[in-house]
Amino acid sequence: MYSRYLELLGAFRSLLEAKHDELSSAKSRYDVGLTKLSETSESVATMQVPTRYRYICIYIYIYVCVCVCVCVCVCVCRSKYG
Repeated sequence: MYSRYLELLGAFRSLLEAKHDELSSAKSRYDVGLTKLSETSESVATMQVPTRYRYICIYIYIYVCVCVCVCVCVCVCRSKYG
């Protein structure tokens, strides 16, 4: 009777160890995935900064060009029409 009980405990222990290994492996993959997501998020954020800066510079350049064109037009009109 005790041998059956010991066999049952051994089987339970083997199953428990297998599940523990499975969960440890899944947790490890999960942690690696979180690390990769964090690194990717940081990389994307650093790539977006120059892009935003570039667009801001383009908008400022266009604004300045428009202002210069308006000033030139005003000056030409004043010189022509008095």
